[in-house]
Amino acid sequence: HGIDTSVWKPADPSIVRSLRTELGVGPSDLLLGCVATNTRRKLLPLLFESAHVLRYQLGTSKLKIWLNSDAQIREYNIGELADCFGFRLGADLILTNTNDKKPDDWLAAMYSACDITTLPTAGEGFGYPVIESLACGTPCVTGTFGAQAEFIEGFQDSWLCPTVATHIITNNTLVEPIYDPQQYASRLLM
Repeated sequence: HGIDTSVWKPADPSIVRSLRTELGVGPSDLLLGCVATNTRRKLLPLLFESAHVLRYQLGTSKLKIWLNSDAQIREYNIGELADCFGFRLGADLILTNTNDKKPDDWLAAMYSACDITTLPTAGEGFGYPVIESLACGTPCVTGTFGAQAEFIEGFQDSWLCPTVATHIITNNTLVEPIYDPQQYASRLLM
């Protein structure tokens, strides 16, 4: 596993400014990015709940979420999930689709346009979004459950959120982590 650092690198500041303007993200806004498939393993409810907590701390108009996912409705209905936590699609939730096959340099520029990214997950084998974000110069918060944490551990431990518990799913064969959304949100502010 690896990434091409000639592509995954910080974007030129003029490209970042242009992207943020195009997305409706002001200079004092915080853009929280997330690249995740719409599957149970990606803890999208944790993304929205911790963003809701963060938004309360920052003020309602200062936080915007960019989510690059493969389907708006699959394991989760992203629109309904966003509504539950007060995020409006097209206003403070920017949803792009991984199936649009945008070039890697576009995705790298999007990572660079974010102030911080997150990968809320029940575990990864590698965790490309974490390493891609870090290569683009953008901090990434993730959980300690899974291999994706190894990229950050010892480098910037404040970006790692520990689990508060685990529970067993699927006929007692799989363990899934449980995170505290308030604690996760506090990592996003670091």
